[in-house]
Amino acid sequence: GSYEDEVESVIQDLIKGDYDTIVDVGSAEGYYAVGLARACPNVPIVAFDCVEKAQEALKDLARVNGVEDRIEVNGDCTNETLGKAVNGRTFVICDIEGAEREVIDPVGCPGLLECDLLVEMHVQDVKDTSDVIKARFAATHHIDSFMTKTKSAVDYPSLTVLPEHLRQVALDEMRLPGQEWVWFRRKETSASEG
Repeated sequence: GSYEDEVESVIQDLIKGDYDTIVDVGSAEGYYAVGLARACPNVPIVAFDCVEKAQEALKDLARVNGVEDRIEVNGDCTNETLGKAVNGRTFVICDIEGAEREVIDPVGCPGLLECDLLVEMHVQDVKDTSDVIKARFAATHHIDSFMTKTKSAVDYPSLTVLPEHLRQVALDEMRLPGQEWVWFRRKETSASEG
């Protein structure tokens, strides 16, 4: 229960939300795609990952969990392919190791302005990535940030089954300091605002 627990409250809101589609950009082996398919049994999942081995691992994990018929697995995510995945009320989760600046762009993919998004910012290479993406959605979305925190084995009693020297290793997500998740929640517009 420690993996990316900084955003657990957002994931819980997502599960309770009334979404028509969930899009996982950077799905890797399927942690979120498969988990959300299980937690949201009536919502189709569209997953993107540019690594073929990750795509195959996701398909295997989906099969084992009995959700393979509800997850569409794709390769590269571009503005165009992302735009095609947005369908109705859509939640986008994005963790693409630094390419978020190019993909999470409502100029190239206007449908993003109608989505709720959870984006992991990888700012080590380009320092202003988070600010640039936040500015793109400032007028249309509420924006909350969650910083990666150092985890302590003391906070996870289930780890007592491990030898003491491995408990902290089990919690290490190998994240650099300053890693940030940003939650963009679409602002509701009243009928008078049109």
